[in-house]
Order: sequence, then C-alpha cells, then structure tokens
Amino acid sequence: MTDRPTTSAQLSMTALFSMSEARGEAVSADGHLLAFRSNESGTQQIWLRDLPDGVARQLTDMPDRIGALAFSPTSHDLLFTMDRAGDERHQLWLIPGADGPPEPLTRDPDTVHAWGCWAPDGGAIAFSCNRRDRSVMDVMVMSLETRTPRCVMEGSGWCVPLCFTPDGQGLVVRDSTRGPMDQDLWALDIATGTRRLLMGQGDGGGATAILSARHGPDGQLLVLCDRAHGFHALHLVDPDSGELTMVAEVTQQDIELFSLPQGQAALAFVSNDAGFSRLHLRERFDAPSREVPLPAKGVISSLRFLPDGSGLLMSFETATTPSAIWRYDLETGRYQVLTETQNTGSAPAALVVPELVEFESSDGVRVPAFVYRPNARAPNVPVLFMVHGGPEAQWRPGFRADLQHYVDRGIMVIAPNIRGSTGYGRAYHQLDDRERRLDAVCDLCEMAEAVAGWPEVDANRIGAMGQSYGGYVVMAALCGRPDLWKTGVNLYGVSNFITLMRTTGPWRRALRTAEYGAPETMADFLSGISPVNQLEHLKAPLLVIHANEDPRVPMEQSEQVNAILRGLGRRVDVLRISGEGHGFARRENAVTVFTRVARFLAETL
Repeated sequence: MTDRPTTSAQLSMTALFSMSEARGEAVSADGHLLAFRSNESGTQQIWLRDLPDGVARQLTDMPDRIGALAFSPTSHDLLFTMDRAGDERHQLWLIPGADGPPEPLTRDPDTVHAWGCWAPDGGAIAFSCNRRDRSVMDVMVMSLETRTPRCVMEGSGWCVPLCFTPDGQGLVVRDSTRGPMDQDLWALDIATGTRRLLMGQGDGGGATAILSARHGPDGQLLVLCDRAHGFHALHLVDPDSGELTMVAEVTQQDIELFSLPQGQAALAFVSNDAGFSRLHLRERFDAPSREVPLPAKGVISSLRFLPDGSGLLMSFETATTPSAIWRYDLETGRYQVLTETQNTGSAPAALVVPELVEFESSDGVRVPAFVYRPNARAPNVPVLFMVHGGPEAQWRPGFRADLQHYVDRGIMVIAPNIRGSTGYGRAYHQLDDRERRLDAVCDLCEMAEAVAGWPEVDANRIGAMGQSYGGYVVMAALCGRPDLWKTGVNLYGVSNFITLMRTTGPWRRALRTAEYGAPETMADFLSGISPVNQLEHLKAPLLVIHANEDPRVPMEQSEQVNAILRGLGRRVDVLRISGEGHGFARRENAVTVFTRVARFLAETL
C-alpha cells in the first residue's frame, strides 16, 4: 500500500459529521416563528427560533428522523411527518401552537402517508396514502376538528395534492402514474370527487414533468414544469383551457423553486446552473428579473418569502459549509445566518471546493463532473469516482462530509453527472432510459479512461463508489470493464432488476418501471444488464453496505452480490446496518459506515 497523508484532526470522520446542518424551514403566518430541521442532536429533529432575534431551541425529541414540516396558514399549529427507522411509511403529527408534545394524526405504521398541503383556513389538511391498495396513493382530506380522513380521489399510481384552491373547495393534484417525467395535473372538486385534467396526457402538449404548483395573482394557478423547452420554467395555467402562459424562464437552466409573498406583489425563484444555484428576484410579479448574488457558490434547497415580504428565507449550503437557514433582506441586500446552534462552527480551512469539468463521451455527449483535488498536490494521486443515486437526481456542489475526509487523505474525488442525471434538461435526462441503460455505464468507464491519462493521476489506482442507482452503475462498470478499476464500494445499490421490481415498495413499482422497464416485457434485457449475472468478471475487491429497513432497494440486492462473490472466492466485505432505510439518517451510523469506507479505501486503493 502506498503511503498516504495523515488525516488532520479537523477532518476526521467524526469531526466532519459533527458539523450540524439545518434545512427545510417553515415560518408561521404571523412571521413570529421559524421552524426548521436540524441534526444537531444526532438525527433530524425540529428546532424553533423566535423571529427576528430569538435563539434556536430544540422542539422535538422523537425516536426517528423528521421529514416534512409545515405551519398552519392561520396559527402556530405545526404539522410534521416521521417514518420508522427509515422505512418511508411516514405518519402525520401535529404540535398545536408549536408548543407541547406532538399528537399523532395518523396511526397506521404499515401505510405510506405523503404530505400535501394545508387548507387556506387552517381547518383541514390534504395528503395521500396507500391504505386502500399498497400499490397506489389515494388523495385524502382530514378535518383538524374531527381528525378523520376521507378519500376524495382514488389514485391509480403515485398521487400527491399540491395545493388547495383559494376557496378551499378544491385541490390541485399531481399524478405520477406513468412516471416522474410524464405527469398529469388535475383540478379536483372535494365535495363531488369530480376531477378535470389541467395538463398531462391527452391535452396535446406532450409528456411533462411537474415540480410544484400554487395559486398566484387573482387566484391564477402557477405551475413549475418542463413543457415549453425541456427545462423547468414557471407558467400560468388557464383553469378552463389549460393554456400555458410563460412567467419566468432561464435559458438552458431549470427553475427549481419559486416563492410569492402573501401580498403576491413580488416573485423570487432559483435556477440550476450546472449544479450551482442562482437566485432571481422581481419586485413586481410582471417586472423584469434581476439576479441576486449569493454569499458564495452553492446550492439553495428551499425558498420562501417572510410573511411581511421584507426578506427571503432559504436553506443554503456550499461544498465547505453544511446547510443552514439564511435570511436575505430585500432592503439592505444583506444575508444573515439564522440557525447557528451550539455545535455550529466555522468550516476547517482544509475543506476543498470542486472544479467543474466536462468529458466528451465516444458518441459525442458532453458529460459534466465535479473534481475535488487534494490540497497537498502530489504525483501518482489515486482517484475515487462517486456516482449519485436516482437516476432522477444530480450531483450538486453542496456539503458532503465523507468526501472531504477522502480528499484530505490524498484521494482525488470525481463526482460525475452521467447521462440520465437531472438538471441538464429533459433530453439529457432521458438518454439512459430503458434500452439505453448501459450508455450511462459507458460514460463512467470512458471518464475513468480519460482520467487515467491525467499526469498527476496513478492510472493503476482508480476506484468507484455509488449509492442506490449509483451503486448499480458502479457494479456494472466493475463487471463490464474490470481492467479499469482497483476497488469498488456499493452503498445499497441495485444488483438485480428482476428481483428489485418484486421486492421494492409496491407504491414505487410504477415509478421504477417507467425508468427501467417492466420485467413482464423486458425480462431478458433487464436480466442481461443486472450485475448479479456478470459477477464472474469482477476483479476488484468490493465493499457492500446496506440497511435492513430499506424500502426502495431492499437488502436482498446486496445479499445476492455477497453470496455470489463468496461462492466465486472473491473478496467482498459486507457491512449491515440496523434501524436505517435508504441511507443513514443517524449520525452514529453515518460515522460507522463512512469510517468503514475510508478504511477499505486505505486498504484497497
């Protein structure tokens, strides 16, 4: 094993994961309370801060991580969701007045509940669940007085209510039955259960991906979708004709978030520029947009106006600073961090910022990637490719604790957005669909070949690590081009598409079929691209890590890999984690997992 730099104390795995994050802010209608999620206690819990000048304090101490949270539009009542050990079967909870013990609104731990929205008068909520049929999500409305849910729309797949109509008598529902890139938007009358198609299949506009919707000026419906040019833009939707009117677009960039103040005189939105966020503001809804400089190059994951319209709140992070809740003052143009809690400290100077590069694949497709170079430049640098999951996802230049540890150990980390990634338009996202699945694997292998020729790189020490779908890409690359790779790490990755479709949560099957294909009609192809059927070609040592409550990629996917490789007499290290789902929500588990990864890389890369 080649000698490596000694890890600095500041960049130990424990120290890096102790840098608390805050995100997912909600603000009360009167503007007096800010709620957000923080992992300072070791798992995501709700924290509160009085606005404008209060001190953050922990509100919940629940046994599992908190998911969504939302204030009532008329009071301090605070709703949140929580699953059990990462099983994604979220339940709904209410904290009346944001004070006191949480009260359960649902009590069915075998049912998935997806949060939707509050009614305008605060008297009811809408959500979806799969209580009737585990494979579909029905739309439900619950009165907060009776706390009895009733079904107002039977779904045929994954459905989520996005917003109530301004009069509270209807809902706008997004239906993803055909997959996340071909969705319908329905106007639903709650009293009668009748629904009318606003956009989607059959309206002549083509397949559409819908991010969000809410009502804007004069009750008009604003929808963030990719119908116009294959990139997400903000549109007004005519409720009668379904005609779209462009409100805001950014050339060759997705608009990912938008917000209106309560008076709706202004508009703010966030676009995605090759992974980095850009903030745009209009003082009037119909005025030209201007870009607002951010405190640094980074990623905004949520955005909202303060109720009085004086500023914006956002969850913002960079490659060297974990997510925090920031306030932008519209009058002064200044930023303020609102979530400095007791464990929050300044980022160590040794943390690195990535460089954005592009590789050209053999078929001419340009594939972007973020390159994290060690501060201590040395010859013969080992390289680790880190492949994101999804595939409906994108590597963003936000904070990643374990990555900074690997770089501090002298490893160059490259995080690619291989074809199929989001953030680069519909056409790029669909380049890996179904029969083109292996084209994404080729992207990774061709990048490894290119990087092997860089003068500072040791071509004999290139490894790959991926999570979920990224784990599949890594496994397929290790088996398809075993000559390229020195080592591999598979975090809860897909290994067998045939069994995945049988064992994944039934509410997810239709979504995965749209991306991967159906075993009933594509069994031979799906079997042929599944790494479990190619493992005899794998040469590199492999570390496999999986959690027992994973509902998306069940642990059987990793157990198949382990059993086959052991039978072949190959090195395969396995780490099984209890009480977690698709990822590692508890700090102690994350430290255990990624410390094991670091040790494996030290041994094999």
